[in-house]
Amino acid sequence: RVNPIAVVFDVGAVARDNEQIHAAVVRQVQRRLGYCTTDPIVADFELRLERDGEWKKFEAVAEKVLTKPWAAVKDKALAEEDFSTVMNALYPERYPDPMAWYTSRAGMHGGVGSPEDAVAAIRDMLKFRKPDATLFLVVDEVSQYVLGNQDRVLRLTAFAENLGAMLKGKAWLLALGQQKLDEDADE
Repeated sequence: RVNPIAVVFDVGAVARDNEQIHAAVVRQVQRRLGYCTTDPIVADFELRLERDGEWKKFEAVAEKVLTKPWAAVKDKALAEEDFSTVMNALYPERYPDPMAWYTSRAGMHGGVGSPEDAVAAIRDMLKFRKPDATLFLVVDEVSQYVLGNQDRVLRLTAFAENLGAMLKGKAWLLALGQQKLDEDADE
């Protein structure tokens, strides 16, 4: 029995700064599974806290410090500042003032690097947020996005291969697109 969860998007519409498809996929999965949508660094750290077994503690401290649940503030424009305030309360020795986490991340780019990292992030997000689900990734306009860019093609291939190898049927990638057919083809 399959418990489906779908993430459907047009890669050309959501890709940022010429990013790879696997990075756009991770951001869309984060959005679908309830991670911070306004700051990718915060979303990455939410997953890190889950991986370290600190997420429940973070949520409890957030509610105490912010006087509302993290889920109520995580998508606001200043979510990274609220996150930093909570990290200060949670780890005062590491982040000695409320803006220490925020300022320590200045200039960083959120997101994943390699296709392997992307698949590991997706695997772990599913494990923590939807453990019984099968993920269906439907990415439209892929052929137009990768056309003429060999690096994008190679990374998309690596991403698809890693999804199959690491998630073994728990995630499916449907890459859609259209190409102009050669008018001289007889087949």
